[in-house]
Amino acid sequence: MSRVLRRAVTACALTVTVLLSAIPAHAQDRFEVTGIVRDSVAGTALTGAMVVALTRPDSLLTTFATTGEDGTFTLRRLPAGAYILQVTAVGLAPFRR
Repeated sequence: MSRVLRRAVTACALTVTVLLSAIPAHAQDRFEVTGIVRDSVAGTALTGAMVVALTRPDSLLTTFATTGEDGTFTLRRLPAGAYILQVTAVGLAPFRR
């Protein structure tokens, strides 16, 4: 399998594990979303990946974070609502869920 195809397959197989916090970050109905970004093929954490919360259905940027060395991230002060999470990393196609 070529290197480009292998990267494309890895990008498609990228998984994002998100743990939703049930406790508001502030009393104004703001929440935190924490999670871990891993490559589902290799199982390794993705360091330095950009995680973005976009509103539904219009995809407006709400907040963003960068993953740490262990692949963890925290999106802070999110208003209650439905979001699209997008993950981008150098050399991989963007992943949305």
